[in-house]
Amino acid sequence: MKNKGLLFSLLAVGSFTATSCSGSGLRHTVSKDNKVYHADLNFNGKIDPNEENLTWVESYDALLKKANSITDLNKAVEAFNINPDDEYATAIARYEILHEAEELIMSTGAVLPLCNYIDPYLLKEGVKGIYTNSLGFKFLDQLTTNDKPGLDYAITVGTKAETFDPANNSDASTSIALFQIMAGAKRYVNSGKEQEGEEGKGVYKAEIEDGVCKVTKKLVYTEKSGEETHKNDDDWILFDNCPDLMDEMTTIAGEDEDKQQEIRDKYEGTARYTIELKSDAVWNDGSAMTIDDFIYAWTRASSATYNGQPFGMWCQLFDSIRGYNVWNTIGQQTTADPTKWDEDTQAKWNNTDPNKGTVLTDADKYQYKAKFEGITNINGTGCAGGMAGIIRDNDKQMTVQLVNDCSYFDELLAFTAYMPVKKEKVLIKKDKDGKPVEDETKAICTESPDWWMNKDKSYLTNGPMQINGPIRNQDSGGIDLVQAEHATPGFVNEKTIKSLKFLFIDKDSTMYDAYRTGSVVLTNNFPIALIDQ
Repeated sequence: MKNKGLLFSLLAVGSFTATSCSGSGLRHTVSKDNKVYHADLNFNGKIDPNEENLTWVESYDALLKKANSITDLNKAVEAFNINPDDEYATAIARYEILHEAEELIMSTGAVLPLCNYIDPYLLKEGVKGIYTNSLGFKFLDQLTTNDKPGLDYAITVGTKAETFDPANNSDASTSIALFQIMAGAKRYVNSGKEQEGEEGKGVYKAEIEDGVCKVTKKLVYTEKSGEETHKNDDDWILFDNCPDLMDEMTTIAGEDEDKQQEIRDKYEGTARYTIELKSDAVWNDGSAMTIDDFIYAWTRASSATYNGQPFGMWCQLFDSIRGYNVWNTIGQQTTADPTKWDEDTQAKWNNTDPNKGTVLTDADKYQYKAKFEGITNINGTGCAGGMAGIIRDNDKQMTVQLVNDCSYFDELLAFTAYMPVKKEKVLIKKDKDGKPVEDETKAICTESPDWWMNKDKSYLTNGPMQINGPIRNQDSGGIDLVQAEHATPGFVNEKTIKSLKFLFIDKDSTMYDAYRTGSVVLTNNFPIALIDQ
């Protein structure tokens, strides 16, 4: 069983599949009776015409029925190329069907999918210091053996990676590797508190703390609705003292005060984050990080299309940021010239931002324009476009404005899709004739397709560990990590291990053999038959 577990729970406000962000899925569905769902009901790996435009009952419920039908499970065994002689063949087929059902529910924009995974894994006796969170992520940089700091470890958590691109990775096993080498504005650390039911076994809870940035949050109130309530509350800021938060307010200067106040009241409880890079935040090559590393990464990861191709595995995780919907509808035009945008641009604007309801001005158009030619846009965020809610204050700080307060935004800041990327190490700058150029404003920005393979040390990381050599991304391959030579203070300490080998193994039985023989100290996967043991 290839257990490429989904990344889900509170973080999963967006769809699981890349296609969902680029048009084949649906966001924020409001009715189960709408014929807007798609599902691979015959398990042939694609969506056929008779599997499009289904109701919820015709898709999600149909998949669940198949998962509980022995006849359909036997068909799925053949469709998924599962060994029919395997004692657990139908159980594996059921897992695959439920996996597809989860992808389907994720395409609706669900915050909490209606499913749950247990997280079984095997850890060698005496090995401690692992810390985990409710999403199934494991943090291994502080492993010890018999309470003594460890030096070198080898583990296996799954098969080869789809990609090590933080913006586009979808499998939990690869994410575990990413969490060892990357850190976002927030990150997970060892809380020192053992997991419930794991007393004495050295498995700890992970907790969120500031990562390479200092993150502060302010909620917004208006004089009419909250002056006395929030006036002396440091967690709140008066609307008038948050000048950029809702800049469309300037467009109603001639309106009467009641009208202005009515509009202001709609934004009670919106959130404003100040994300300031720590002065000593560095990449693992020792170079200083800048706030542009975050802005580039976020605008790139939030793009439904990128380099003219479907992109954004987790793009909807950014829809709490002001301007996301506009960027992914109006911004994705076939021309960079706002005067030649589609005729229904105004309708798109009203549908994505119903609170505004004003005419889309030329200034608005230029704010959200995306140049399909790949030329840097006017707000300097590079080749990926931009969202109005991300405001670059200076080299070390940005302001992020949310449409509404998002209680789990701190966890998003620690999630892989929000991790920074060094665009100079990712982009190939060429002109329209394919010749290299130095002037970014004249460049067609495309990415090296395998930049994350680290063949020439092009993949800069910023976590407690770093990549040592190229990623051998094939079954029986792996990735070698070593303690970071350069790291933001606090990331590496006396408990940080010296090296960690991730082995890519495609069979559960082989993973278990590696664990049983001592080749690895941890395996995330093992044959189903062993669960009873």
